[in-house]
Amino acid sequence: MRILAVTVIVCAIAVMGFSACGHDPGSTDEPDLGPLVSDPFDAEATAQALAQAICQTRATCQPVLTTYLPESPAECEATVGAVVGGTHAAMVPLIAAGRVGFSQSAFDACLAAHVAARADCVIGLEPGACDRYFEGRTPRGGACSSSYECMPTSWCRASKVGGCGVGRARAGVGADCASDVCEVGMECIPFGAGSVCIPGTAGLGAACGTIESGLCRGKLQCIGDASATCARPAASGEACDPSGIQPDCDIYVAETCGADKTCVPLTVVAPPETCGETALDHLCNSGSRCGTATAKCVSRPKTGEACSDSQPCQPDDYCAANNRCTPEAGLGSPCTSDLQCKDHLYCIDSQCGALRFDATCR
Repeated sequence: MRILAVTVIVCAIAVMGFSACGHDPGSTDEPDLGPLVSDPFDAEATAQALAQAICQTRATCQPVLTTYLPESPAECEATVGAVVGGTHAAMVPLIAAGRVGFSQSAFDACLAAHVAARADCVIGLEPGACDRYFEGRTPRGGACSSSYECMPTSWCRASKVGGCGVGRARAGVGADCASDVCEVGMECIPFGAGSVCIPGTAGLGAACGTIESGLCRGKLQCIGDASATCARPAASGEACDPSGIQPDCDIYVAETCGADKTCVPLTVVAPPETCGETALDHLCNSGSRCGTATAKCVSRPKTGEACSDSQPCQPDDYCAANNRCTPEAGLGSPCTSDLQCKDHLYCIDSQCGALRFDATCR
């Protein structure tokens, strides 16, 4: 289910693109972090611990997903664990080769950040809290296969997943990121005819909504007219404003702005329940969508049925080049894109397989 990619973004690997940071991507103006040191690393145990933390945070802070997907705690841990586990397993040869270091204290800080996030779901996870437990020392211009091998301000540009590439500078505030990777704590969002990096760290009461001020962290909302600031969502029974001038409801805790402009409980429903403007308190589940003509939930196309950008397939299928829903492929299946493979697999050398990196890049 590709929706899970949002939750496990801490595991994303940057492998394509080039630098557009306003300075020489091959320059070495990077801090001296000293020699690379690695603590003992257990790929399976750390993946299990992080998957459990992610799923506990999701269950506490995004309970609507439990019924939207639908998904039990065990199913969440299995699915997220497979994705995180694939990344952690791919680190083992890089750590053994001395190209990546693992920090137990930074990993513990990541788990602690999830605990803190569950205490205040609106403020959410500390930006970048789980991006620090793998690190490398490859300078810009150096050979690499994974961004984890690079210095914190750099990433690895490679022609394919797991292939050898070159360390490049990450893009800064306002830089183009259509084919680049933003600095940690920033997000690449559409802007004008392209995409730019903007911060995603604005806190409660901070300015937001411009390239420089960026997005609000967690589930804070950027509200206001002439000048916008980050505010908490409207609570159950409070006045709400979907226009963005005043706070709106928090859909992740199953609240929505009702017809009377107050936050009311949101119910996840299945076909043929009503939805849209005729039933603002209804959300179609992940296997369906709200039909614009009927204002009723209709099933997404199934395997073999016609599909398009506006008619996405059922979860675990993808829309193939022939505009037919096709099951995501398993280990060893032929592929031309990651989207054709199951969530924890990647299209490597034209086959769906586990994530792997080349520890011998020179």
